[in-house]
Amino acid sequence: MSQNTALLVVSTMEQAVATVPAALKVASQNQLRLRIVLAHPSPIDIQNTLALLGLLKEDVLISQGTYSVHDPSSLTQWLGDLISRQKPALLMVPAGTAFGDVCDKISERHQLPLAIVERDLPATRALIHANSELTTFLERQTPYIPPTHKIVVIWARSGQYTQDQFHKTGAVLLKLVEELDVSILYPVRMDSAIQQGLYQNIRWHEHIHLLEPLEHLAFIHLLSRADLVISRSSAVANEAKEMGCPLVTGDSVENTLENLEQRVKAIIAGGG
Repeated sequence: MSQNTALLVVSTMEQAVATVPAALKVASQNQLRLRIVLAHPSPIDIQNTLALLGLLKEDVLISQGTYSVHDPSSLTQWLGDLISRQKPALLMVPAGTAFGDVCDKISERHQLPLAIVERDLPATRALIHANSELTTFLERQTPYIPPTHKIVVIWARSGQYTQDQFHKTGAVLLKLVEELDVSILYPVRMDSAIQQGLYQNIRWHEHIHLLEPLEHLAFIHLLSRADLVISRSSAVANEAKEMGCPLVTGDSVENTLENLEQRVKAIIAGGG
């Protein structure tokens, strides 16, 4: 590696998906080759996602030290040594990341420019849509949706709802798909509460799809296709907003489900 290289340090799948396309733009604008430093103890899944985003295997560097808020020294030492050996032209770090201070100190020590990369999920969406093979690959991970149907995505951790609450959820979903031209996609782990409370109620309806949890890139692509997202997760809510997707959320299950029914009907009617 020489001074025509930029390094982006990431530690999670979410950081990689949200910032790599934006970092690629920054690197291209500066006529630099982007390489990714993975400060993660189990990087294989992130490596696979980076490959889908167009990064070559040799452009993904596995850190020999992972970041810990209690002991940042291993990442500091390893990354400092890497920069000393390979002399990149630019160091990049996702905005708001916990190891930003580490990268800031390293950039000062090595007199290396530091760029803060903001999350940019629309850039991720554009990168996916520009690659027809990647788009097809991601869409094969979800069921066929009739072209005339609106897509509603629901996301909730299985532990958030009781069996009775999942039963209520199933009743609302069943009512929606029987009254409206919608398909509902619900990525969720299939524990006993879901199997007994939700599966029984929806009766294997052809337009209600309970999915195993998706890889993050596939989930972001699903959000980009959605006409409505329902979630009590602040992280998913923020991602939906970044993608410009209408969102229903609420502090209580009952409030959330009531809003879901009303909001879906408003969207189908053209009310947004």
